[in-house]
Amino acid sequence: TDSGIGVNHGWTALEGPFRVTRSENNIIKELDWRPAFDVYQETVTRLSGRELTLDTFFDIAKAFPFGINRLDNEQIVRDPVQALPDSGLVCVGEVPEGIFVSILNGDTGSLIDAAGQAARIGIDSFPGPGDVEALFMIDCISRVLFLKEEFSREISAVKQTNLPLFGACTLGEIADCGKKFLEFYNKTCVVAALGK
Repeated sequence: TDSGIGVNHGWTALEGPFRVTRSENNIIKELDWRPAFDVYQETVTRLSGRELTLDTFFDIAKAFPFGINRLDNEQIVRDPVQALPDSGLVCVGEVPEGIFVSILNGDTGSLIDAAGQAARIGIDSFPGPGDVEALFMIDCISRVLFLKEEFSREISAVKQTNLPLFGACTLGEIADCGKKFLEFYNKTCVVAALGK
């Protein structure tokens, strides 16, 4: 079926870029030639005003994902979900050596606005012929964990018309906006406007 795709996340770079000087698949081992957890811990503790430790990691880190820098596009988000005893950071998705990442942050408003923008981008990019018949939303489960009871507001922002809306919350999102490469996203809202 004909479709238009919108992708948006609402996270903003606060610190960086840091070069990933050592990684293995989805584990960042070094940032700027230092243990990854040390760099992340110092930065996030300063930015959040809360001490980031192995015990507080998940609770604090959910608000401070990494952004993989792109020259021609919005940053690709990578969600750090675990700190390892050897100072590695486990992310949802691969983080190649040699790339540059920033530490991102967002709030309820920026994430909800981004979801609404993803829906508008999807609807605006629908090629026709005919009209958009439904919206298909794929949203990251980590956005639900971040937004908590406000997640219903994100759904409302996407359902900005009387169109039927269906979808799922996932661990990572895959999308291609039709002009770029297929990407694997974290903490991102993807909305497809579907034809008949």
